[in-house]
Amino acid sequence: MKLMCVFVFVSSYLVETVTNKPVITRQPSWSQIFQGEEITLTCEVQGGEKTDWWYDWRRNSQYLQQKNEKVLKVTHSLKLCVVFPSTEKPRATLTSGTTTISVGGSPVITRQPSWSQIFQGEEITLTCEVQGGEKTDWWYDWRRNSQYLQQKNEKVLKVTQYFNEEYDCMATRKDDSYSSTRWSEAFTVSVLPQPKAQLGTNKFNMSEGSRVTLTCSVNQPAGWKYFWYRDSKTSLLTKYDTSMYWNQSEVSQEGRYWCRGGRGGRGRRGDPLYYTEYSDPISVTKISEEDFLKCRFKYTKLL
Repeated sequence: MKLMCVFVFVSSYLVETVTNKPVITRQPSWSQIFQGEEITLTCEVQGGEKTDWWYDWRRNSQYLQQKNEKVLKVTHSLKLCVVFPSTEKPRATLTSGTTTISVGGSPVITRQPSWSQIFQGEEITLTCEVQGGEKTDWWYDWRRNSQYLQQKNEKVLKVTQYFNEEYDCMATRKDDSYSSTRWSEAFTVSVLPQPKAQLGTNKFNMSEGSRVTLTCSVNQPAGWKYFWYRDSKTSLLTKYDTSMYWNQSEVSQEGRYWCRGGRGGRGRRGDPLYYTEYSDPISVTKISEEDFLKCRFKYTKLL
């Protein structure tokens, strides 16, 4: 936004010579203004303090309706503004240089991690970013479903326990508590119930020396890692106990097996930060070769 001002000498006779161009000053002296803010521009002519002046302002070659005013108040505008010298009055005129005012926008909410869905118990971080206002110190307000949150002055908001809520934020200058941005566009956080892992197998019985393939799945695609347990939900199997391939595990020992999915980075001990519910258990039984062949024969006949 570029602004210029014009001084027009109005006395009947030119009694003093003023050669300095007028200077535009602004208050507050921000380099940017944001939606809803206002700054005051003042035309000052050095050496012309004892002279009476008219003041003309134009924006984009169009005269403003505010005439003969030394002070011009400027609010947020999406169009650049340029004020040119007046040509209507026959008296002497002086034209200022230009001053530039950048126009900023409303804040934007970003999230981390950028999952399309989060589940009950997971945590997502929302950040309020004022685009173009990186060099300004801000206080931040947050609302959930149009209700103010009690967490004030924080750029970051952590969300864990709410279902399908709308969040928005607003920033206020630290050096002027009356100057704030507009509220950001609402950001919807969709939180789903904790999913449950599903465990399947190709067979429930195995003979000595054979293996059973277990398959674990989560009905929500989100980059899960899978964890396997035998005989107890606290007895985690490792690669030394079973052959694991992404969501499948080949086991050679009988017992009760569970699985669950995990995601979300790593905790203090290298564990994911979030887990699904455990699957229902599957029991794998080891039988003799003779019984195994009988079972296999009966199964073949059924087919």
